[in-house]
Amino acid sequence: MSGMIKKIRILHIVPSFGIGGLEHGVAKIANGLPQGKFQVDILALFYPRTDGDTFSLRSDINFIQLDLSQIRSKLKKFLTIIKIIRKGRYHIVHTHNWPTIYGVFAAKLAFVPIVIHGEHGASSDAENHLFLQRIFAKLPDHFAAICIPLVSWIEKQWNVNSEKITYIPNGIDISRFYNKNQRLKNDTFTIGTVGRLEKVKNIPFLIQSFKNFIDKYPEANLRLLIVGNGTEKSCLEKISRDIGIQDKVCFTGITKYPEKYYHQMDVYINPNTNKEGMNNCILEAMACGLPVITSDLPANRTWLNDNENVLFFNTDYSDDLEKKIHILYNNENLRNSISKNNVLRIQDEFTVDLFIQRNMKLYLHLLKR
Repeated sequence: MSGMIKKIRILHIVPSFGIGGLEHGVAKIANGLPQGKFQVDILALFYPRTDGDTFSLRSDINFIQLDLSQIRSKLKKFLTIIKIIRKGRYHIVHTHNWPTIYGVFAAKLAFVPIVIHGEHGASSDAENHLFLQRIFAKLPDHFAAICIPLVSWIEKQWNVNSEKITYIPNGIDISRFYNKNQRLKNDTFTIGTVGRLEKVKNIPFLIQSFKNFIDKYPEANLRLLIVGNGTEKSCLEKISRDIGIQDKVCFTGITKYPEKYYHQMDVYINPNTNKEGMNNCILEAMACGLPVITSDLPANRTWLNDNENVLFFNTDYSDDLEKKIHILYNNENLRNSISKNNVLRIQDEFTVDLFIQRNMKLYLHLLKR
């Protein structure tokens, strides 16, 4: 089919288009596919939960914003999406995560030639609808997953043949993030985290661990940098005040340029306890040459090596994160070793060019069938 198409028309359907890992990945694909061969549009089904900027898109990319929460009738929701799909005459519809289930059904009803569903992280809401998932899983022509545990989840929980699932890990623009001359050097030891400030991100755990670390080094010049925005921000600021460390914790708010904050850090920490896929912020921190401490989750274990790329901490033990911070604080050689390993790992396996090429290869392969 692809040989007869002058320009392949693709619609990405996302739950919302705020500042997040899923949205960032879709923006990379849309901006990176060759303009001469692809016309890429993006449809967001809901408004983001928090106000703020979105990722920049090329001028030829058509962005469509809906708010299905304002449409009570499920039939009207389907008809609204079907109308958009038919108008666009898309060759491929690529949906992302469980909330875009409406898009999958709508694409099939609109007779789109290829429907791909991508999973970026197993949500608790999705786990509560396993029977419906298994029905839904019969509809897409193919699945894409950003980490190995998600491939296994789709195969085993949704009863999908492994041949219909492609593993496509995230990718990072290393030229944007890595610059050995931009790392700020001063007397302050800064640990930091980047992401949405929501409950699943487990930021209170990080703040308390930082407080315990401060208590052991009262004379040290220490700082915690929290980059991002979300519904939990005011609560997190209150926690910092209540335990008396507000002068050592900096909340930057939302940003489209996290690299300027990564360059201020000595150690990056991902305290997330959610069943996430491949965390974009870990990749960005690695690309900046930062040593990383991350929660010991199955998805992280499939692509990160302990003491080589990261130090893992157990979220079941309140003092384990503090211990891992202590190790890196007192061992500059280990910090430098992990830093070098992380930059090389990104360059070899997780560049944005590889990410775009892998998605393009999947699109062309499916259209040729």
